[in-house]
Amino acid sequence: MNFGSLTKFQLFFLGGLVIAIVAAISVFALNKASNSGQNVSVTIWGTIPSVTMQTFLQRGEIKAALDAKKVAVVYLAKAPETFDQDVVEAIAAGQGPDAVMISQDAALQYLDKIIQIPYTSFSERTFKDSYIQEAELFLTPQGIEALPFTVDPIVMYWNRTLFANAGISNPPTSWSQLYGPDGAIAKINKVDINHNILKTSLALGTYDNVSHAKEILSLLMFQAGTPIVEIDSTNGVLKSALTGSNSSTVTNGATAALSFYTQFADPAKSLYSWNTALPLSRDAFAAGDLALYFGYASELSNLYARNPNLNFDVAPMPQSLTSSANLTYGKVTGLAILRSASNITATANAFVALTTSAAQAVWSDVSGFPPVTRDLLALKPSSPFVSVFYTAALQSQGWLDPNRSVTNSIFGDMVGSVLSGGKRPEEAVTDANSRLSQLFSNRN
Repeated sequence: MNFGSLTKFQLFFLGGLVIAIVAAISVFALNKASNSGQNVSVTIWGTIPSVTMQTFLQRGEIKAALDAKKVAVVYLAKAPETFDQDVVEAIAAGQGPDAVMISQDAALQYLDKIIQIPYTSFSERTFKDSYIQEAELFLTPQGIEALPFTVDPIVMYWNRTLFANAGISNPPTSWSQLYGPDGAIAKINKVDINHNILKTSLALGTYDNVSHAKEILSLLMFQAGTPIVEIDSTNGVLKSALTGSNSSTVTNGATAALSFYTQFADPAKSLYSWNTALPLSRDAFAAGDLALYFGYASELSNLYARNPNLNFDVAPMPQSLTSSANLTYGKVTGLAILRSASNITATANAFVALTTSAAQAVWSDVSGFPPVTRDLLALKPSSPFVSVFYTAALQSQGWLDPNRSVTNSIFGDMVGSVLSGGKRPEEAVTDANSRLSQLFSNRN
């Protein structure tokens, strides 16, 4: 973001938020033992590509902020597939980093390894005023598990050529616009008499060959009024909300979402658009064979790189006409101090430098990610792509996942059992609720 283009009022407002965040985190840092006058090295592990993070850390504004706090950040990128195991093994060997970047779906898994920032140092009010709503998944009764650093929302990429060829001017803004004689399914899909899909509008219905199937199904449940996970009002512990919620009057939202999702892979349905014989949805879109692709904002550059001739644009995710709120799924990542950190004070000071709104502006410029701070998200960028990402960041939701690998299997089995005819949607959701409930019982 170009700070030279901001008005005096915007700069004043931005400066106020920077001061509030810095003051809050600094209180926590000052309550710890002080370090020496020399810069102290702080090691952070994450899954963000090293080249992106190093570019950010080498920016003059960030180097100056770190120098002012007498810290130097050493970042090590780890493979997402082995990140958790690498951290556990490093801690066990006494060679762990000072801090890690964790996403909201890993927050529960890391809770016993993290030093939480108490609300006496950084108030819950300041946190909510400063960061997007999804970041509140890092809040616990005791304090703040991680300070928000990135958010990567799910958006809709659409092939402008396929839409133009079908005589459709704009992508759908609601799921219902996919239906009917003028919808994308009727105008774009081509299916032969043997149910072979020759051309298709969207990839939903199956699991293994739909990129981000778990996230998309979660989003549909959110839009249907199901939070997936919530705090039990009777005992204050987390529980599954797939079959009912304390905070929602909807009792069959998950079932409705699952039924809607799976019909796109049912040859007997008019919405039939996808099957297991087709390639991964991301690959199909990059090849120009899929009209709509639901993917993360961070995938933009990769889609361009894979097919420079692909004529595509980005738009918000379609919404439910029955939902009062516009929602999407997002992955929010935060910086968390490990209990095994060699210097807690220095690590906290590094967080001060890296998580202010000023640092977020640099991060957004370097990475292409939307910022996680509310003040910056209020300043809409001129880029047609990034402006969509900013709005999606504010609309992002997620849920506290007790075990990402196991719940991925639960969601996959939920879809598979319906497609195979083994279970009706309501039976599949009931089974998934039982398995998810057991995961929480094992934790509590």
